Amino acid sequence: MNSSGYTLDSTAFKKRTATQDIYFKLKNPLQYVLNPSVDINLEKTKIYMSYSITLENGNVINSTNPFFYDQIDSLIVSEDENTNLWLMHDISRIPNNGLKGTRRQLQLASGWYEVENVTNLLFGSKLETSLYYREDYSTFTPVCGTNGGTDVSVPTLTGTGLHFTPTKIEVKVMADMYFDQLSFTGEEINTTQVFTYLLLDTEQNIDLIADSVSYIPWASLPSFIQMFPGELTIESQVISETSPEAYPASNFLNVFVRADNVIIDKPLSGLIVNLPAADPLINVMAYDQIHIKPGAHIEKNVRLSINKDIYGVAASLPAPGTFVDSFCSSNSYLSSQLKSNSTDVNPGISDASQDIDYKLELESIKLNLYPNPTTGQLTISATQSITFAELYDLAGRRLIQEYYGDGGGQQVQLDLSALSNGVYVVKATCRGKIFTERVVVSR
Repeated sequence: MNSSGYTLDSTAFKKRTATQDIYFKLKNPLQYVLNPSVDINLEKTKIYMSYSITLENGNVINSTNPFFYDQIDSLIVSEDENTNLWLMHDISRIPNNGLKGTRRQLQLASGWYEVENVTNLLFGSKLETSLYYREDYSTFTPVCGTNGGTDVSVPTLTGTGLHFTPTKIEVKVMADMYFDQLSFTGEEINTTQVFTYLLLDTEQNIDLIADSVSYIPWASLPSFIQMFPGELTIESQVISETSPEAYPASNFLNVFVRADNVIIDKPLSGLIVNLPAADPLINVMAYDQIHIKPGAHIEKNVRLSINKDIYGVAASLPAPGTFVDSFCSSNSYLSSQLKSNSTDVNPGISDASQDIDYKLELESIKLNLYPNPTTGQLTISATQSITFAELYDLAGRRLIQEYYGDGGGQQVQLDLSALSNGVYVVKATCRGKIFTERVVVSR
């Protein structure tokens, strides 16, 4: 306060969150040929497929000037770990801390699935991106007169910083091959080969999946998502066509619950109206397996089934040997159209050294947990400030989540006294990179 009036400074800490669902599915069956000149045991040989997807976001502020990022604390990306596209890596794309680690690259991957029926499986991920920032206000109130006012410092946020778009998509095909011959030890010879097919790479201008004629319109999206892409635990005890577990094509008399895997851990039934013709039938379908936990039971109008044909797409089977020649000589062989987009560049000594220093700094970050095993209180120590800490059990359930922002320091504590004895996973975020360690609770 001075003789002319007084100033009140205040800060509002805020959080903006966006959710994003990502879905991928093969449109047509895969066709493959095993070399007929090799004595492959066709009965034992299996072909598997996996997705690898890279996503990137834009600027959270419409600027790359670090000055405008002073009020940005951090950007945190989390996932629904029950889906079948898993977040494997979360990497900061800018080799300095000027943008507060908000420009990110996410790398998602699926597990391996037998290729025969993979066209009837939906792959997906559910991401939640949270931006933590602050707004500063300074209000001057004069002793007399009317020349007071409030200075406001509020970051202008963009939507692109909370939204991730695909920049690279790869399909990996693994052949687990057995041969009709024995090794010198008397065992059947077996070998595994993995082939990677690049479908999308925006940096190299490669796009083998663009098909504007066949884009799925928004109105048709609900019918495209016919199943939950991953492990679905049914939460509703009474299922109807309006339940969150029910998928399109459900109606009052026929309700469909579909997922990669289904868990039933409580009594499950449909609506009972005591009219045989009107009681709805609850169709619970899983691509892989249905797990009914102890204490759970199902009523008579619930039908369980394993269904490898959810989308009704034909299976992927070996093509005849003559198919290879005709395919490679046709326009369908898009790989023959790929060209090198390499460009000679001179990044400059200063930029290169800055990038190297940043990589070395990340590599030098060390994470320590103590005491480990612990009876309750756990200290997490790192060589850089810790902005975020989480604790998971081995089933992937998040049990503890603590946000520290820039003031987290290099040492934080978690209270594990309420947890049962066992092994848990600690994830700590330093400089935009996630570090993982295991901790044992033992009393």
